[in-house]
Amino acid sequence: MTSRALSPVPEEARTARQFVRELLTCWGLSYLSDDAELIIAELVGNAVRHGLRTMAPVISFGADSPVLRLCLLRRIGEVMLAVTDPSDEAPTPKPPSATGESGRGLQIVGALSYVWGWSPIEGHGKAVWAVLRS
Repeated sequence: MTSRALSPVPEEARTARQFVRELLTCWGLSYLSDDAELIIAELVGNAVRHGLRTMAPVISFGADSPVLRLCLLRRIGEVMLAVTDPSDEAPTPKPPSATGESGRGLQIVGALSYVWGWSPIEGHGKAVWAVLRS
């Protein structure tokens, strides 16, 4: 497993996409990069937009517990992409409006991945994850 801390800003999705592409290339799985980058951009965007909403304004996080974290796990036949955030709220796909610019993220994740979901983290927070078959 490989992970890295993420800054709680929307622009971090770009850094996360680059990190995922570079790691998948190192693993010899560059053919998964396009889908993985779209998925991770959605997961990071959702974590910044929704996962930080319920966080108290002043929380002291040590170096070992960043507010957001990107994790990649390579298993036989698949790669799991995950983003952790401090919210305990389950991600819920919402139907997008015809003119709205949001509401499609989890549908994109679902369409590109083999399976996706979320898991609570002991203490507080959650990991939202998606699996790509390799």
